[in-house]
Amino acid sequence: MTAPPEPIRPAAVEPPAGDQIAEAVVEIVSGLTGYPPDLLDVDLDLEADLGVDTVKQAEVFAAVRERFAVPRDDELRLRDFPTLSHVIGWVREKTGTPATPAAGSTPATAADPVEPPAADEVAEAVVEIVSGLTGYPPDLLDVDLDLEADLGVDTVKQAEVFAAVRERFAVPRDDELRLRDFPTLSHVIGWVREKTGEPASRARAGAGSPNTAAVTGDAATVVGDLAATDGIVRRMPVAALRPESAACVPTGVTLDAGTRVVVLPDQGGVGDALVTRLTRLGVQVVTLDPDDPGAALEPALAAGPVHGVYWLAALDDEGGLDTLDLGGWRAALNRRVRGLYTTMRRLYDDSPFLVTASRLGGYHGYDEAGATCPMGGAVTGFAKAYRRERPDALVKAVDFEVSRKTAAPADRLVEETLRDPGCVEVGYADGRRWGSAWRSGRSRSRTPNSARTRSSWSPVRPAVSCRRSRPTSRPPHVAPSTCST
Repeated sequence: MTAPPEPIRPAAVEPPAGDQIAEAVVEIVSGLTGYPPDLLDVDLDLEADLGVDTVKQAEVFAAVRERFAVPRDDELRLRDFPTLSHVIGWVREKTGTPATPAAGSTPATAADPVEPPAADEVAEAVVEIVSGLTGYPPDLLDVDLDLEADLGVDTVKQAEVFAAVRERFAVPRDDELRLRDFPTLSHVIGWVREKTGEPASRARAGAGSPNTAAVTGDAATVVGDLAATDGIVRRMPVAALRPESAACVPTGVTLDAGTRVVVLPDQGGVGDALVTRLTRLGVQVVTLDPDDPGAALEPALAAGPVHGVYWLAALDDEGGLDTLDLGGWRAALNRRVRGLYTTMRRLYDDSPFLVTASRLGGYHGYDEAGATCPMGGAVTGFAKAYRRERPDALVKAVDFEVSRKTAAPADRLVEETLRDPGCVEVGYADGRRWGSAWRSGRSRSRTPNSARTRSSWSPVRPAVSCRRSRPTSRPPHVAPSTCST
């Protein structure tokens, strides 16, 4: 990414009050993303919860630096600032402003106090709010259903629910509130009662309302139409077009004489081609058997540290899943995933980089045709879990079309090791490079794919650029981009 313009010297700016810092940061993010300020909970994860990719995060930091006249810091890493709370704290530190008021707080107006509502009114109002925001009929909203797992209400919609509930009951904004602590409507209703001082003992006053049955303890028959779920807005994974790796920033990994890697090859020759290329670069390569990596791993570690792992076992086609018996299923999974777990568990403390390869079709199964060799999805899932636990390590899950070529995949694996650190899932199909993103849309009836397909969702693959601009309405989730401009 190109460096933002150098800001003016900080001496020219008077450090603003603590609440002004939070308000200014929220205002900047709102202007750049299209989110209403009231929905920007400062503790939401910018990327995971709000879909703000690394390019947009860099724009946010440039605008914040310019607003508060903070000099550019070349050592600053975006991953160290996952939430607006982190950004606000960084501004306070740079401007020397003490954290007096809570970040992003919106004090409640002292005038016109709100009369605490009766317990049944609390439940009815919360259910009514959720019904209006999600489209569920009120009688289907069992207050003990999990908002995300059972009702498909994502974190963005949950933030909208809390904003509406706060407004309805005049509850001040709480910057310590975390959405994950309120998985059901029962939790939300209990929180409202706590904030309004309404004891739960009055809950029986609303015994006649069917949608409060789970709160009041009275039995009630829930009547509804399951077809209504077809109208629920869900987030679906789709393939998203990415620039070629040469246009992206370096990962920071070096492949030279000072690098020592482990390669667990496939049976089709890609591993051999990769070893040849790594050796040509001067890399010290240790080749292990994916069926039994532990036997040779200890001697390899005794000879020196391991800086990276290439796991290629999922490039091999496991055959039709409907033809595998239980023993064959277990053997195929053990070769692809168990050995990978054993290897990374032994190397875990050193946080080596991990590059895996699969044959899901080049789109990680996110195209309409679905995955080709679906057991590779388990390897991709492991890679993403490892990245969660080791965020500072480079992790790439590289997917390819079914092909007998060996040289091209080997070249791609080397390129992915050296470029584009922000993209974990990446694939190559139809002569292009693909990542993954989220698309919001209404649920519809789907028929399962064949036994060779990893998922029965089969969302349609759009031609989405990872650098597309965000609309003024609530922005969609897009794949993070670490591409230079």
